[in-house]
Amino acid sequence: LHNFIRYKKFIRQRVFGAMNVLRCDSEIFNTFTTISCNYMYTLIRGERHPKCEYRGHKSTRKIVVGCAGNWPTHYEEGVIV
Repeated sequence: LHNFIRYKKFIRQRVFGAMNVLRCDSEIFNTFTTISCNYMYTLIRGERHPKCEYRGHKSTRKIVVGCAGNWPTHYEEGVIV
């Protein structure tokens, strides 16, 4: 049962079927709802805040997923193809 719970948490937190730039920005923003990244950056660095937008690029990866009790429960590594 414990491994199944870990599996469900892994799927909920890590699997996004239709991720795109707009959704990525939303995920980043929603992850840090208690304090905006703009405010945090200004507070820590004492500088003008940057735009908190996703700046990556779309890529294809082969990944390794670790298992516990035959359930996929955690991300191990990824390699850009």
